[in-house]
Amino acid sequence: MLDNIRNKTQSFGVKIIFLIIIVVFVFWGVGNFSGMRSGELAVVNGENLSLREYERSMRAAMEAERRNDKERSTDEAKFNALKKRVLDEIILSTLRRQEAQRIGIGISDYELKAYIDSFPVFQDAEGKFDPERYKLILEASGIKAGEFEEDSKKLLLEAKLMRYVGLSSRFSEAEIKGLFDFSLEKRRIAYVLFRPADYRDKTEVSEKDIADYYEKNKESFRKPLLVSLDYLRLTPARLAHAYTPTEAEIEEVYKSDPERFKKPLTYSGSHIFMAAPPEGSTEPDAEKSIAAARAAILEVQAKLKAGGDFAELAREYSQDTQTAPGGGRFPTLEFGQSFSEDFDKAATALKPGEISEPVRTIYGFHLIRLENLTEAAISPLPEVRDSIAEELSLERATKDFPAIEKKAEDEFLAGSDPARIAEQCKVPLENIRLATLADIETATGLTDTRALADAAAARAAGETDANLAAPVSIPDGIALIRITEARPSVIPSAEEMRAPIIDTLRTNASIALARAAAESALPSFSGNEPPEEYKGKVEESNVCLRVFPSVEPLGSVPALVNGIFSSKGNWLPTVYDTDLGPIIARTSSVEPVKAEDWEQLKGIFISQSMQSKEAEAVESYMRALVNAADIKQAEGALNQITLR
Repeated sequence: MLDNIRNKTQSFGVKIIFLIIIVVFVFWGVGNFSGMRSGELAVVNGENLSLREYERSMRAAMEAERRNDKERSTDEAKFNALKKRVLDEIILSTLRRQEAQRIGIGISDYELKAYIDSFPVFQDAEGKFDPERYKLILEASGIKAGEFEEDSKKLLLEAKLMRYVGLSSRFSEAEIKGLFDFSLEKRRIAYVLFRPADYRDKTEVSEKDIADYYEKNKESFRKPLLVSLDYLRLTPARLAHAYTPTEAEIEEVYKSDPERFKKPLTYSGSHIFMAAPPEGSTEPDAEKSIAAARAAILEVQAKLKAGGDFAELAREYSQDTQTAPGGGRFPTLEFGQSFSEDFDKAATALKPGEISEPVRTIYGFHLIRLENLTEAAISPLPEVRDSIAEELSLERATKDFPAIEKKAEDEFLAGSDPARIAEQCKVPLENIRLATLADIETATGLTDTRALADAAAARAAGETDANLAAPVSIPDGIALIRITEARPSVIPSAEEMRAPIIDTLRTNASIALARAAAESALPSFSGNEPPEEYKGKVEESNVCLRVFPSVEPLGSVPALVNGIFSSKGNWLPTVYDTDLGPIIARTSSVEPVKAEDWEQLKGIFISQSMQSKEAEAVESYMRALVNAADIKQAEGALNQITLR
């Protein structure tokens, strides 16, 4: 199993996305597998991984998979692969958290609050964190706030470790310039094109060819099932407009807890960053790296005191790949959002325009220039009146929703038309005309179209009474659906497809003839001059780059670009298939990178190269953690978790 994990330490971004899916989809776990709720699944460096915790992650991963692929949850082989992948990710996650704790990285309450506040599902209509909504959603999902916050803290801890590892990577500007020169050298291609159109009149298509092609490809001609329907979406949010609170009720909410409407302290500015391990780090040469970073930040500080421009120095020296190209400018932050409380405190202690002394954080050293600071303050009632009104409306609609939902469902089951129920609920009836099931799923919010597909297929087959027998679930509510028309999925007849089939067959045949002609002519191309009969037929492409396989007007031809950048100008000994047709080619001109190009693009290229370096550092770091880890898996434990 360790080999399997070692092969999966690339791309920490993918790991973070995976973890976020687990945190978010825990709200909507599915129950179509059988798991154990006790016992140990594996031991990582002495830390037990329980089956209970694994099952929670597995449910979340299954829901994410089901949303992407409706068949996955019923495929045993894919299910077994998913089980192993989830376990591998949990083991890697555990290793990251253990390492973060070992070197003393932690998550402050400020950081945790800022992260949770950022979830849209916990925000009000103005995009602000709503404590009551947070509480209600967690309770409705059967999740304890402490459990959710602990999961979030673990996620942030891992992200912070990986950010630290990435920022600690080093690079040489000379090396990056060499890569720049190598990657952005420009070349043009001289080529002789064998146009398929020139051979089209020589092609022949028989009736047997047409019939054979139709039989082999008939399924690709299939037209999808098309459905028209009327539908009514019932959710608390869509009913909320009917509940209008009074001004007195709005004022009562405002006065009852003014702290709810407190705007946090915010600040914006710029920084210059030098990466360094945290104090007390046990990584090799940590003290030397810290000393070098301290010396570098002091050198930049001296340049600032001598009159240097902060933005220019940030672009030249800062090792923060996200902010350096913009002169070190970082976006407006709430206190606690910088991933370092030391950074927050240092920045907010400044006056606008002031530059700090070197600030030490667990990531390294910073010089901070404050641009703007807005003190924390309670928003006046006029600013939050609308959000309070929306909150009260949604709260009352949510309270009444179960009764409204049941009444609507009962009427629908009794045969009432969705239009009548829509009128009663004062919610507009919506409709879709002749759309595919995929388009309907997107438009209506349906999470599962199988019942609709079955009803539509029956309707298309002539069962005029075929319809959805019951409401269907959508996020936060139900949808009442009536099918008004359904056209079956059909494969056009061979006669209907005759013209496009003939066109396709003639095109394929003309390309084959053109390539045969190119192959026949290829031996006569040598050196860098074309054969006499082709001298008037040589064309030239636009410039191309080594790193981009696309060449105008020939299209994307990676093998051609590789050949051109490996050649010295002679005709290449290969026929290349392009968007225009087969060609014989050679390099016609070489344009080295200009010094001014480097100066103009240096900032962007260095930034991208640094990001690549950081990714390599993270991958290497994780591989070392895995190789040094003591990982034991309980024999046969995964086999106890099966599809039902």
